Amino acid sequence: MPGSKTKYSIEYHPKVVKDDIPKLDEKIKDIIERKIDKLTEEPTLGTPLRGKLAGCYRLKVSKYRIVYKIYDEKLIILVIAIGKRENLFVYKTAEKRT
Repeated sequence: MPGSKTKYSIEYHPKVVKDDIPKLDEKIKDIIERKIDKLTEEPTLGTPLRGKLAGCYRLKVSKYRIVYKIYDEKLIILVIAIGKRENLFVYKTAEKRT
């Protein structure tokens, strides 16, 4: 269809579902969910990461960061970690999961 955008699907690393999401309060969880939904139409919305997380992106939501990877060939966005930026915790967690 002319003018239509390709939609990506969102997948979550199992530890995001088990560990990260349950730690979030409801208000921030809703905001993060909306931000992740925006990625389905605009996957490069986040900022590219470097170093050990090269190939991944991050999105800022208040004091939280969402680390994700784009798989263009499969039209999938994999959310690798969600957490506070404090002490680079979310990035260290993401490194362990990649």
